[in-house]
Amino acid sequence: AVAALVAAAHEATARTAFDEAAAHLRRAVDLVGGLTAADLATLCEYGDVLRRAGQGGDARATLLGAAERARAACDAALFARAAFGAHRVTTVTESSRSEVIALLDEALAALEREGAADGDPARWLLSASLARELADGPDRDLPRAVDFARAAVDGARRTGDAGVLAYALFA
Repeated sequence: AVAALVAAAHEATARTAFDEAAAHLRRAVDLVGGLTAADLATLCEYGDVLRRAGQGGDARATLLGAAERARAACDAALFARAAFGAHRVTTVTESSRSEVIALLDEALAALEREGAADGDPARWLLSASLARELADGPDRDLPRAVDFARAAVDGARRTGDAGVLAYALFA
């Protein structure tokens, strides 16, 4: 049943029916015992779909919970995915993003500790995300933002991944 619900969520997402996808994933999460029992990849996907459906508060809580569990499990890849997802949740202009900045910093460090290859797209997505977070708002740190943006663009070019490069250039 869970696999069918996840497949239905993928199909709904492909049709940009994000509310429907979120409902399918919510049922899948409930079937396995809730947010603390669901696998981390499904939680990250659920958080992203909630974000796309305009449910920012729930998306943020889901992604921060997934990041906490990934951190505890020492799963750098899923930690990076959850941190990237949390970065993408919108906030009120000029509100502090210090929690997300710290999460992105920690996720990037975890990838580097695990020896993330120079060609690992997650590394450059996190670097670009940090550049964006540090470029504006009350936690602004322009010199650091510029360093992260340069590293993200250079690294993304080396990956050959056009989507990662576009994201890095936007930083």
